[in-house]
Amino acid sequence: MRLAAAWAGAMLLVTTIVLRTSEGGDMVMWRRVMVESSWLSKRIVLSRMNLSLTLCGSTCMRTDRCQLWCLDQPPQCLLSPIIVSGSYRPSQSGGALLCYTSRRLNFAVHASITSTGNVDRERVADNLLDGVYNGLQSQSAFAKVEGEKCWFLVDLSVERVISEVVLIAPHRNSSRISRFRNIIVKVGDVAGNFSSYIHLGSFRGPGYPHQEVVLRPSSPLTGRYVLILKTSLNNDLQIAHLEIR
Repeated sequence: MRLAAAWAGAMLLVTTIVLRTSEGGDMVMWRRVMVESSWLSKRIVLSRMNLSLTLCGSTCMRTDRCQLWCLDQPPQCLLSPIIVSGSYRPSQSGGALLCYTSRRLNFAVHASITSTGNVDRERVADNLLDGVYNGLQSQSAFAKVEGEKCWFLVDLSVERVISEVVLIAPHRNSSRISRFRNIIVKVGDVAGNFSSYIHLGSFRGPGYPHQEVVLRPSSPLTGRYVLILKTSLNNDLQIAHLEIR
């Protein structure tokens, strides 16, 4: 027990680990994050095995759908498909597992967000700001309004240099996928003046379940607000996960 505790304590000092995908392959940076064990239910753990720190990471890179690897009672290694942003912070420190994610830092985590009307108690706009996505429908964000264009507006609190925005489509149901299309993303400095915002990128769609769309401007944009707008009227908007980098 003492050896395991000392080993885990030493790993807390390792904030990033760089591993190669294969011999001669690309290098991948894994960022340390603490993740509540409640996110890692049996349903979303791909594998559990006894492995060293580096073997755990390299095994994740060779495992289909693996996005996160965690150390549970070292040297037990957990591989999971859930997406955890590099900026994620657990809501409760007690019981959190030491994990590593390949996702980059995400300006959206713990920002603030507003949107057009929402009639769903679970799929609220704030779901886009927690930095975690486990593939469940309830973790997405849904906006609905009659006679207007649906939108989400993220307030980053301060100006940021933004090089890309990542949107992930809802899963399975075809009606939900129809809500993930005709989307534009803009960056601006004034909360209510959308006409002054600069175009970052667009996605015409239609998307497919769990599709990850990466939008990049020709050069990085600077702004405090990020607008995600549905260009068609009377058309619901649903996004499963958001990352602003």
